[in-house]
Amino acid sequence: MTFPELAAYLVRLGCREAVNLDGGGSSTLWLLGRVMNSPSDGMERPVANGLVVIQKERPSGERVR
Repeated sequence: MTFPELAAYLVRLGCREAVNLDGGGSSTLWLLGRVMNSPSDGMERPVANGLVVIQKERPSGERVR
């Protein structure tokens, strides 16, 4: 899928904003403490930045929108 195709697809899904993350050799996907992909060097590389997504618990009584 090209970037323009991806952009058109995301618009059809209703996305208003998106971020293209680098998919290069240093890209590593961690989930629950485990590496989930196969980094090109066979192991994780040290990198200067990262993106962390966490799920916070809702305060009791808060409703889902």
